[in-house]
Amino acid sequence: MWKRVESHVPSKQTKFLGFSFYYDSNKEKFQPRAHGESIQKFQRKLRQLTKRNWGISLDDRIVKLKQVIFGWVNYFKIANMKKILGTIDAKLRSRIRVIIWKQWKNNKKRINLSSNLAYRKKKPKA
Repeated sequence: MWKRVESHVPSKQTKFLGFSFYYDSNKEKFQPRAHGESIQKFQRKLRQLTKRNWGISLDDRIVKLKQVIFGWVNYFKIANMKKILGTIDAKLRSRIRVIIWKQWKNNKKRINLSSNLAYRKKKPKA
């Protein structure tokens, strides 16, 4: 006679190698996802790399951001992260826009460069 033991994995409390687990009722099994602390640590790292007062060129900054993002996404690729990455992406794009806006310094340059961008978008391709 075999004894059957069912265990319960608390999703919010369990953290294993940066992952937490939740029960997916559609697939009827536990699925991994990035733990909340891991996500917060990743967001802190992105905020540190996108500080406006850090005197580094935009190209170098994007290379560093790319390295961190690719590493984090590849580590957590087995997890369900579509919604989380969407919100992180929106925040990151906003911070990068602010960095570019600050690099343009004065209003005259901002008007010229933003109108050039708008002109390039509207220009039909031949």
